[in-house]
Amino acid sequence: MKKMYALFLLGFGLSAPALAQQEEDVLRPRGKSAAEVAEEKSTSGSYSGNSGQIAVGVEAGINYNMFAQDIERSFPIENSMEDAHLMGSGVSPFGAIFIDFPLTNGFGIQVKGIADFKSWSNTKRGDAAFIRDNDPTLTPNPGVLEGKYSASAFYIGIAALLRIDVGNNLFFTVGPTYHALSGEVEREDRVEIVEGAEDLFIRYNYQGDQGQFRQIERTTTLPTSFILPLADYSTGSYNTSRLGIEAGVGYKINMNNIWLVPQFRYNHALSNVASETTEIDIWQLNSNGAPEMTLKNSRLNSLQFSIALMFNL
Repeated sequence: MKKMYALFLLGFGLSAPALAQQEEDVLRPRGKSAAEVAEEKSTSGSYSGNSGQIAVGVEAGINYNMFAQDIERSFPIENSMEDAHLMGSGVSPFGAIFIDFPLTNGFGIQVKGIADFKSWSNTKRGDAAFIRDNDPTLTPNPGVLEGKYSASAFYIGIAALLRIDVGNNLFFTVGPTYHALSGEVEREDRVEIVEGAEDLFIRYNYQGDQGQFRQIERTTTLPTSFILPLADYSTGSYNTSRLGIEAGVGYKINMNNIWLVPQFRYNHALSNVASETTEIDIWQLNSNGAPEMTLKNSRLNSLQFSIALMFNL
């Protein structure tokens, strides 16, 4: 009997610590209090929450647009005002609606509809040579012209992006984009004499009127240079669609089951903004000649910063 009593006490002594540990685990699962576990759940999970639900969202942000193209001339011209068309930049808004589909743990697909305004501009000064009116010797007189252009467009776009979660809140996206031009690309040009004698003038304005102009302006829908209409060699047009690839990073902030998501992205163009344009560089005609000039390989890339709001369905 004493042996059975001793065995009973020994068995109870071995099982009591395990029972106590089990009770502790119930009260503090994984060694954390109930409040700590609730806090962990509120700040973790996939893009669509811990349940893997489909989510929808709206997004608004700002583009920093970077335009660039190549210029080829039949012979070189130094310090040409037309080199303003080698590049351009501008800031413009965009917005999107999207739906996010979870795939597996840590991966998903975002499908987006995009309303995207684009704008870019540039200014450059260059040498010019003027012939005074009624000068029988046709002596070139040096001056400096300033050319400024600005272009704006509105695109409707779609994107299909792979989402890759890194940790609980950080994620990356990458995928193709397609933009369709809505309406026309509007371009404004201004050419002004900024240095030179007061009796030096541009003889024709962009409307074809003859006179004595220190500044000329126009609005056009062609991907042209600063060329005057009396010598218009333009053969190009803006493309109605563009393909690109987008890569970005974002961070999810849970606000009572609504996700606030700041994002930063780079949109790289795979197709050109416009077709090739062949014109002439006329502004040093009286001193260095007027080479034929081809504008080509026009590209429009963008850096984007946005804020999105997401909701689980």
